[in-house]
Amino acid sequence: AHDLTADVSYRDAVSFLVLVYTTRNMVDSGLAWIIPHKQFCRQAGDDFNYSVLQTQEAINRRDQWSPAQLEALYDSAITLAAGTPSPHDDVMAIYNKSFFLKMEGKRDWSRSLETLLSLAPMLDDPALNTNTEKCWRRIPFWFRGARAAVYVEMASSFFNLQDFDNACYYMRLVADEFRRKQRYAYLPLALGTVGEYETFRNNQAVVRHIYDTCKLLLAKSPGNGEMHIPSIFYIAGWLQEQQQQYAAAIASYKKAAEMADGEFHVAQLALLRCYGKTAAFKEGNALIPVINKQLQSSFTLCSPVLLEKELADYYQQCHAPQLAA
Repeated sequence: AHDLTADVSYRDAVSFLVLVYTTRNMVDSGLAWIIPHKQFCRQAGDDFNYSVLQTQEAINRRDQWSPAQLEALYDSAITLAAGTPSPHDDVMAIYNKSFFLKMEGKRDWSRSLETLLSLAPMLDDPALNTNTEKCWRRIPFWFRGARAAVYVEMASSFFNLQDFDNACYYMRLVADEFRRKQRYAYLPLALGTVGEYETFRNNQAVVRHIYDTCKLLLAKSPGNGEMHIPSIFYIAGWLQEQQQQYAAAIASYKKAAEMADGEFHVAQLALLRCYGKTAAFKEGNALIPVINKQLQSSFTLCSPVLLEKELADYYQQCHAPQLAA
């Protein structure tokens, strides 16, 4: 009888099946395939699928194992990926570890960023823009848009570390990447985030230019100018706030928060700031527990420094200095 486990297409298919289980948070089903399949990959010398499974096991065991045990799995995945000929494998394994460091355990943004920066020499490899595997020969794995994905995470990490210069720099590289690949539908999303980060450098002219550029791009899009991007509503609100148009700013910030679909967005902090400036303390007091709840459950991170600054300013404005301390 033919041994399916000796066939790379079978191992690829099982790895994809595990990915589906992981995406659907079906932990027991995922682990039921991962454990025996790792042995098959070891026997076949299939470093790539073994690497994928190490990462998938780490994700599925995040509620069972300690951060140190999980990190060891990610490190193993990186070592295995280094033994394959494709740079896609290395970038994917290192990117996954950086995301783990950013989101799990102590949320170590500095180490996450260091891990991402180690990818820099690989990002110019021409092989990242292609996949030589033939789908009729095996199921091809391809970390599509690797450069943009890595730069987005770098920008986000720098932002959370309060390094707004580098946050803007790397997010602009994302926009440049979309232009280079002519992915113009994604350009307003990238530029909107650049504008969001630029508000923390307080350059109104730059933010205004970005906002006008985004509006122009969206007007030429199939959506006829419809904006479904939280950051663009946020920068509109920020520009209105600079002109002391607080009612308009509050409306824009609210829209940005709504567009985030229940996840935390920095517009929430800007909204709190405007409530303080307009002495709308009833609304501000009601918003604070919403922000705290979102940050406890949100997949989006927020720098404690930003949160503490806005809370301190707000409590000073509503004459509660004991809470601002």
